[in-house]
Amino acid sequence: MMLAYLPLIFIDSRFNQTIFFFVSGITGVTLGITITMNTLVAQRIVPEESLGTASAMITLGRTLGQTLAAGIFGLAFNMSLNSGLKKHPIIDQNMINQSIKGVYQSPLVVDEHTINQIILTGMHTVFSVTLILFVIVLIVNVADQKREVIK
Repeated sequence: MMLAYLPLIFIDSRFNQTIFFFVSGITGVTLGITITMNTLVAQRIVPEESLGTASAMITLGRTLGQTLAAGIFGLAFNMSLNSGLKKHPIIDQNMINQSIKGVYQSPLVVDEHTINQIILTGMHTVFSVTLILFVIVLIVNVADQKREVIK
């Protein structure tokens, strides 16, 4: 997933959206395999009387992770948008919101390009944070002294 997300940092507004379908496919397959394997491994290594608890803990961890990630990515996106708005005082939050909804029609091409750049920078920020999190997870997993193959 980290390699699939890497090109998303460098995209511009003329980028072919087909790559997003490719990245979404890789993300779906990777998460599907990971979640399934984690569930199966957890159910295999715990005693039979703890299967319910193990399954519940996996579900809780997955739900908390999604909630935390939404907060982190939302914060990164909003901070990036606010930074872009400070650099371009002629653009306001309402213009950004309308553009994201697809209903804003700027009378000036320069404004529309600036709005798109602010939004795109926000998306680049989110993808950068995602890659940083991937690297942190990779380092933590490689540094794990207690990792062993479960047969």
